Amino acid sequence: MKKFSKHFFKKQLVTLYAFIFLLFGLTLTSCQNIFTLSPDQPSSSNIPDIAKETTSQLTVHYLDVGQADCILLQNQGQNVLIDAGNRADFFTIQSYLNKLNIKKLNTFVLTHPHEDHIGSASLIIQNYDIGTVYMTNKSSASKVYQSLLKELDRKKISPKVPHPGDNFFIGETAFTFLGPVAQYDDLNSMSLVLRADFGDNSFLFTGDSTNEAEKDMLQEKVPLEAQVLKVGHHGSRASSSYVFLKAVNPEFSVISTETGNDYGHPHKEILSRLNDIGSTLFRTDKSGTIIATSNGKEIIWNTAGVKSSKEHVTDENGLTQKDDKITYTRGFIGNRNSKTFHTHNCSSLPKKENQIRFATRKKALDAGYHPCGKCNP
Repeated sequence: MKKFSKHFFKKQLVTLYAFIFLLFGLTLTSCQNIFTLSPDQPSSSNIPDIAKETTSQLTVHYLDVGQADCILLQNQGQNVLIDAGNRADFFTIQSYLNKLNIKKLNTFVLTHPHEDHIGSASLIIQNYDIGTVYMTNKSSASKVYQSLLKELDRKKISPKVPHPGDNFFIGETAFTFLGPVAQYDDLNSMSLVLRADFGDNSFLFTGDSTNEAEKDMLQEKVPLEAQVLKVGHHGSRASSSYVFLKAVNPEFSVISTETGNDYGHPHKEILSRLNDIGSTLFRTDKSGTIIATSNGKEIIWNTAGVKSSKEHVTDENGLTQKDDKITYTRGFIGNRNSKTFHTHNCSSLPKKENQIRFATRKKALDAGYHPCGKCNP
């Protein structure tokens, strides 16, 4: 029988311990319910400072897709597409993307599952390299939605459902999801709302978010203020309440709609409200595709908007100040012992003596705390 030295057994034992330690570490990692980042997204430790001086340009294209939405944002060679028009708009969208030599969409946001927002999504996913896809957790029985799910499955893309406060980045541009802050039966109310911050400039995208969803965001003190607003629901009176517009206080507003549409969009009440807050208005039914180019300080447009008869006032108009992440007045509550943080109404809150409060989700993560698996803050 072959004899083994003590040195051999010692070496084997070290190897065994190393394997067990690695396995234990992987198990812990897999058990944490942490919002996962795609390879295109930096970790929270690499989050860019949105207040810093920018060295590039952000270009925002509001594509003319008729009575629908499709918005392209570009910064430092990376691309974000928000919504995908109607199914019949695919060749319009494809032609536009190809003209810009776009082969990859780093992030694809589909605000809600109505055809005028996801119509061409399955064909876009089929024909382009796609990074991360964000969708609402509301589904639809429509054929266009089912086609979208099949194409996502075929390309092995798992869409993410973002929480208010989650963010992602392209180049020097930070995107923060702001809503919805509650669950609704209405698909429009469930529209994902997000803001893009680039230097001193900010752009707000609201899908077809309704007055009800707007009211809830206001009650939660969501930081809505933005220089540019993509007006909700194509200028419908079901969106863009006066108090919401006052909170956003956009210097510029864009309505994506179609001439002679069956809904009478944009409604005259919305046009009146936008004029009252001093917002310069751009409309795709009047000007075609609208392009805004920002250097982080100034925004240049490819066409002339309709100026308001009122002066736009920038001081003390909004309800909250812009932050690196969404800031609720209630913030987040951490457990000093378990290093877990929660929403204010989580059923697993620690005792008061073990609580620590964070103003933003980012601050909790930066402090080494991880999200609660029950409330998913």
